[in-house]
Amino acid sequence: MRDFKKGDHFPSIDIPEITAEHISNYAEGSGDYASIHLDKNAAQEAGFDQPIAHGMWSMALGGKLVARWLSSNFQITSYYVSFIMPVMIGDSLIVQGQILDVDQGQAEIKVRGINQREETVIKGKMIVKGWQDEKASG
Repeated sequence: MRDFKKGDHFPSIDIPEITAEHISNYAEGSGDYASIHLDKNAAQEAGFDQPIAHGMWSMALGGKLVARWLSSNFQITSYYVSFIMPVMIGDSLIVQGQILDVDQGQAEIKVRGINQREETVIKGKMIVKGWQDEKASG
């Protein structure tokens, strides 16, 4: 069990380089085989230099960020993300989280993903609850 307070930061998730393997693994797991993610020609036809990562993959990293630090009982009750810029093969990605508020057993968490140019590529907020339900057992 962890106690969190307003202003606390979660340790970031750092991906030094997004690879085609990251993207293909997500495509296999999600069933999203859209060509913009997997085919360079399709990505170029859409105006990108190369395939782009799935937005939902980037979003899922925010969930992973908090899951590493909360009890197994926690629940994300809402999660809203804006996809600001595409995440490309070769980019780095750092996903950060900060507690905005803790009230009545719920925490509001700000999530942000930045690339190697320190540009925000995703930003969002989630509400989590239930992490206090698991009592420290030793």
